[in-house]
Amino acid sequence: GIPSCALQIDALAQSRVTRVVLVGRRGPLQLAATNKELRELSTLTGADLLLPREHVEMLSLAQTTEAVTDRARKRLLQLLRRIGKAEHTASRRALFAFQLSPTHIDVSESGSAQRIHMQPLALSSYTDPSSCARSASAR
Repeated sequence: GIPSCALQIDALAQSRVTRVVLVGRRGPLQLAATNKELRELSTLTGADLLLPREHVEMLSLAQTTEAVTDRARKRLLQLLRRIGKAEHTASRRALFAFQLSPTHIDVSESGSAQRIHMQPLALSSYTDPSSCARSASAR
């Protein structure tokens, strides 16, 4: 699932951080989170949870196929679609970014991460819940 901890959330709330990117190697259909975890993330005070429009469209397509047969998974996808269609007004945001893999991290002299470089990944099938991700350049 999605690791979240009250201490981490409190630390972020007290910080100047206004944007957090939640990176997934595969797509939203393969998201390893429970409905409860996703609901909690989507209701954080003072923060919006965003899902890029292209993923909302793909989730709509996935739900019309027979690839998703598990009831809990269907509810998770419905929640993701609602998140993607919600109006965003908060100054702090958490954004899902799918089909990415970190390649390296730029570190400052003090040892803190400055930038994480990502490589796009391709899925063997967007609508298959067990789809594998591979480097997009290895097509």
